[in-house]
Amino acid sequence: KLQDEDWEAIALVAHWLKSFQSATTQMLTTKCPMLSWTHAIFHGLQDCLADSLCSLPSDTPVLLCQGLLNAH
Repeated sequence: KLQDEDWEAIALVAHWLKSFQSATTQMLTTKCPMLSWTHAIFHGLQDCLADSLCSLPSDTPVLLCQGLLNAH
């Protein structure tokens, strides 16, 4: 059975993955993406990850923190 902390970690990861899914969809719907567009999407992902890292509670599992940090 999952604990409340587990569900919170799942929600954080789901939010993070949704950002990647959104960026991927944006890139796929662009016929010929320009470097500036790609750069903007990449920075949007970085901002989302930075916000996620800053909003993590102090008792967040180390593996989750490390995974987010490595992706950033």
